[in-house]
Amino acid sequence: MDFHSRDRYRHVVEEIAEPNGEAQVRVALKAIESARQAAELKGTSDRAAHVGYHLIGPGRAGLETDVAHRPKAGERLRRFGFAHATAAYLGGIGVLTGLGIFAAYAYALSSGAPGLAVPAALLALIPSSELATLVIQRLVAALVPPHRLPRLDLENGVPESARTLVVIPRSSAAWEASSTFSSTWRCRLSATSIRRSTSDSERLQGRKDGGRRGR
Repeated sequence: MDFHSRDRYRHVVEEIAEPNGEAQVRVALKAIESARQAAELKGTSDRAAHVGYHLIGPGRAGLETDVAHRPKAGERLRRFGFAHATAAYLGGIGVLTGLGIFAAYAYALSSGAPGLAVPAALLALIPSSELATLVIQRLVAALVPPHRLPRLDLENGVPESARTLVVIPRSSAAWEASSTFSSTWRCRLSATSIRRSTSDSERLQGRKDGGRRGR
């Protein structure tokens, strides 16, 4: 792995272990042992055969159980939110939208116009949902920082086990259009180059003729 991936793994070991070096070594050895056991059972190509699976992947819960680590309440709440991300996101938007609709309905009732309460609530539906979506998106961006994806160290080339083939499907019409477009631009560039070289030759010849007349 590259340096940033290894550094992220080290930080996770520090989070799981107690604040002393011996506990960190114990956690690291347990992660390696869990990966080795998965490799023996499922093969080295399985995701669980890599230590990252047990440190930052789905296997972290099992690793924490093995080393008797209990996450704090805030960490458990955050993991619950990630485990139910769709429900939390849409639920937050729904709650804020409902509050906006209720506020419009209550305001119409308190203003002495009960007949306008339902129309006011309906009119507040779209703006309330737009505002709720904006607020939830800002909260998610502020509370969920981006994480660097684990990467291999490819300075010495791509290892045989990590090589792959990328296929980009394209229709025949799109292929012909792109070929025609590239051919047209190649012709235009060639014509432009010819015109430039011709004009440069004419200017150079004009300078030579002018120099001869001066003599």
